[in-house]
Amino acid sequence: MDPDPLSWAAVRLSTDRVTFTFKDDSAQTTQVGPYSVAIKDGLTYVKRDDGHAVTLNQGRWGLLSTTYDSQDLCAALPSWAAQVEKEESTRGVPSHQFWFHVRSALKADGTVGCNPLVAPSSFPVAVRCWGLVEG
Repeated sequence: MDPDPLSWAAVRLSTDRVTFTFKDDSAQTTQVGPYSVAIKDGLTYVKRDDGHAVTLNQGRWGLLSTTYDSQDLCAALPSWAAQVEKEESTRGVPSHQFWFHVRSALKADGTVGCNPLVAPSSFPVAVRCWGLVEG
């Protein structure tokens, strides 16, 4: 009979052959109209000529930049970020787990009305609005 897993002796892993390299080969900066878009260390920094605009996750930038025109996206980001900050300070932004269970319970395929910066990734489709005007 095997002993209880909680009674096992701790196992020490050898670190002799382990190395960590902190180098981001994907780092790049591109100019999009009056905006400078810098991607580095998993983050995307969108700056306008007059200063810092928005910092967002590189994965979210990739998703949004394939959905929206890059210059329109850069122009919309400051207002989207302000809206998210306001929602976080007043009523909060629902978690991924919350949306996962809502989708499961309702057997939903999409959601309408979410800010693109925090749209739930558990839905295959998240639409900002029914009209043609975003932001």
